[in-house]
Amino acid sequence: MFPPIKLWQRLVRAKREYGRTDFFLLCLQRAIGWLPGVRIERHHLVAQPVAAPKASHRGRHIVIRQLDRSADALRLITRIPEELDDRFDQGAICLAAFNGDELLGWIWLAFNRFRDFEEPFLFVLPENGEIAWDLDVFVKPEHRLGPVFPRLWAAATEELERRGARWTASTISGFNPASLAAHRRLGAHTLGVILVIRLGRLTGLASRQLGIPLTWAWQKVYRHRIEVNEPA
Repeated sequence: MFPPIKLWQRLVRAKREYGRTDFFLLCLQRAIGWLPGVRIERHHLVAQPVAAPKASHRGRHIVIRQLDRSADALRLITRIPEELDDRFDQGAICLAAFNGDELLGWIWLAFNRFRDFEEPFLFVLPENGEIAWDLDVFVKPEHRLGPVFPRLWAAATEELERRGARWTASTISGFNPASLAAHRRLGAHTLGVILVIRLGRLTGLASRQLGIPLTWAWQKVYRHRIEVNEPA
């Protein structure tokens, strides 16, 4: 057990790191997490400019490959096969970083629209292609301080620029302040915040910034259409 003063200091630091609302909801989620089928999540919808990365000589041994459905490396990606199939069905692409035959990390890109596999979102991107979608950026823990992520992001930037994208959007959990901070360092703008509440099969979501009133649905598979526009 922490002494009361130590516990209070930890709570203050956590509140500062997460922000007041995300911290409150995280505490609420942990308090009710023992209830089956009950979950609260807060997603930040962000968009960041597609900008050429700074040139670097690090990581020349790292090779970036685009994976297709038949790639053996897909078995090493920590997602269920149905979710990976759903991404390919939507036209998403996977860029993966390798050192020889070792898979070091990956990033997925989607275009035109993106249907989230787990959350009740269908994100519709502008028809002009100036906004793309990035998701599931992952680097093995032992390589996170090295050149793997810069190499992956550089390859993703090249692909996005080739397709004419000026922005790339994504959602980040409010319970992941480190990822939010990393995106902000890359110039990300917050387009809105979406609250999701699950009570068994009943799903509710709301977003004041995106003009979504509290909406509830009983459907087993429910996706709310959300149009993504450039930051103001």
